[in-house]
Amino acid sequence: MRKERPSISISKWEASAALAESCYGSKRIPQSLNPAIKASARSSPDSRELLQSLVAEYNTAYKKAILDRKLWNGTKQVYSNAFNCTDASDVAMIRQLEGQILSGLTNAE
Repeated sequence: MRKERPSISISKWEASAALAESCYGSKRIPQSLNPAIKASARSSPDSRELLQSLVAEYNTAYKKAILDRKLWNGTKQVYSNAFNCTDASDVAMIRQLEGQILSGLTNAE
């Protein structure tokens, strides 16, 4: 069975994870992502260097997203406006993105 990569871009992963943690304390994305990365490294040792590079990029972007509360729009090549953790529509958007990412991780297993 071929595993499909989630349709959401990797640049939104770290920002969504950071926003979810920053706004309502969720750590579900990193908690789901870490075992997936470890399993991938065990099953494909040749990918370890690439995975380490991706994790480093993820961590850097995560820290930036915690500070800025913005998402990168790769299609438009711009950052979004800053998300407001007290705005119900912003929180709903963050929860939706978090759900998409978690669904993608589950489907990729």
